[in-house]
Amino acid sequence: MTAQGRGATIIHSLHTLIYGVRAASTLILLYIGTTGRHAVWLWGAAPLPAIKVAVLVGNASNAL
Repeated sequence: MTAQGRGATIIHSLHTLIYGVRAASTLILLYIGTTGRHAVWLWGAAPLPAIKVAVLVGNASNAL
């Protein structure tokens, strides 16, 4: 494997990990919202979608 291929593999793996954490946080928030149970997981899961929204808004404003 070339150095460029290894770099792409690392980036892809990191992106997959980040996506998995974000997806899990969304499912945790859905569970908390539907059951009404508030747990320690809420404080870890709640900021992640907000960060994603901030990134998307920041990128959209740069595209204009």
